[in-house]
Amino acid sequence: MAKLTLLMPACISTRGLLYRRGSPLQPSVRCLNSQEVSNALRPFYFLVHPDLFGKHPDAQKENDKNMKTLKNYVETLVSEKKRPNPKDVSFFIKPRTLEDKEKNYLKTIRIRLKDGSIRDTVLTILGQAGLPTGYVDKIPVKSTDTSTNQKILDDVMHDVYGDEEFYTREYGAGFSPTDIRQPFTAWLANNINKARTRFSECEPIRLETERLQGEICYNFQLKDILWECGWDTLNRRGSVDAFNYLASQHPNIQQSLVGRTLVFGQKSGISVNGEIILYSGEVRSNWLNIIKNAPSFDKLLEFLPLYERALSQSLLGIRIVQTNENITLVDDYRTRLRKVVTSISDYRRRNNFPKSWPSSLSEFELCVESDASSLMVSPEGVLTIPASTPGFLIIEFITNSMQEATTRLQDKVSLAKEEGRVVSLCMNELGLIQLDKDFSITSQQMIYCCNAMLGRVHLLRHLTHGSHIIVTRYYMVKSDGVICIPWDIKFTDSQGAKDRQHQGSRLAITH
Repeated sequence: MAKLTLLMPACISTRGLLYRRGSPLQPSVRCLNSQEVSNALRPFYFLVHPDLFGKHPDAQKENDKNMKTLKNYVETLVSEKKRPNPKDVSFFIKPRTLEDKEKNYLKTIRIRLKDGSIRDTVLTILGQAGLPTGYVDKIPVKSTDTSTNQKILDDVMHDVYGDEEFYTREYGAGFSPTDIRQPFTAWLANNINKARTRFSECEPIRLETERLQGEICYNFQLKDILWECGWDTLNRRGSVDAFNYLASQHPNIQQSLVGRTLVFGQKSGISVNGEIILYSGEVRSNWLNIIKNAPSFDKLLEFLPLYERALSQSLLGIRIVQTNENITLVDDYRTRLRKVVTSISDYRRRNNFPKSWPSSLSEFELCVESDASSLMVSPEGVLTIPASTPGFLIIEFITNSMQEATTRLQDKVSLAKEEGRVVSLCMNELGLIQLDKDFSITSQQMIYCCNAMLGRVHLLRHLTHGSHIIVTRYYMVKSDGVICIPWDIKFTDSQGAKDRQHQGSRLAITH
């Protein structure tokens, strides 16, 4: 066999086997250690950890009590290698889907801790929580002979590199570390240890930030705290601390917070949905002014439907909608609507609508974006125009885009449902604690990426377990261990992966 010079991927180490280069492969087999137990149970902890239930003090108290019992049981098995007395624990579960969050209902699970081995205990915990066990299944149960271990190594290397690359070249040859053309499984295997190490280091801060967010929502009666930015865990913690201090020191603004959603983003103001938007780069006095003036913006929010109705009536009843991809401030949106209404009015003074138009455009949707946008039909079938577009171009664009918009609108509802379904399925099958997408990623692209991963669950599950993944357009491991991946991930045998893609989606993908 050719000399093995490639960098050993993480999936080999997770099997619990240690190898020496330059000599016959001699396995050193061990049981689950404390780090493997921590990695295995991370998705469970991020479902039930008390710090995640700041909005629900009773559930937080119950989970805190049972978490201590569970941890003591697990630590006894790991460190003392003896069977503790059987225990019964119950936990409230953090809502994972948008539907569960809207219901504001916390599900519960009960776990009977009675196994004498740490492996069986971890499998029981994950099973009762409905989480995958692939990560634990990849770790050998007992010692095997050298030939069996060699086969394990061969299988792993074949899974990661494929036939054409099997044992032939060092990992990364021909690719830069962030090259999106490289096989996804190989990139993940080479970077998962770094991601897990960074995530583990930031995990206490992440949980503390979640706890503080929940307490803030409960104490100041906020509806929620959201993030519309790419900040890492440390920056988020600093922003949450700063807001908590500001709200505590100024009781006069607390009434303005009741029932609102707080969003940390790239600008400050009041959004068209009535959310308070704060930018961390601003001085805190600006935050204070925005929160104090929030009630006055409610008056402007009441008039926005009038501006939308004026624009709708000027375009034969077309429906005016807003996108959720970018935050739009009230003042900006009002200015945009007035610009477009003026442009259409100027056009109508000299021209009639095209004869090819139907008597009503109520079946179509129009979104008015900033001047930096472009004329386009969104993947959901929404006609998107910049506010500065002249009237004649708006009319021409609508005329030429009606057929395409009609086709995409018909798929709009099914796209949204399918995206929610495959994201939820991915989180469960891959053992993820969180799966997000960048604002530039469309529903079709997210569905494509999720189905690609679901088609390779057997190769990815032990690598993705306990991770937080963001679907975007590049590869990167962030400073807090969050993994960024391109939506159009590649595999060594791309055609085989395509054939094995998850069969749940039958929607056409627009690249």
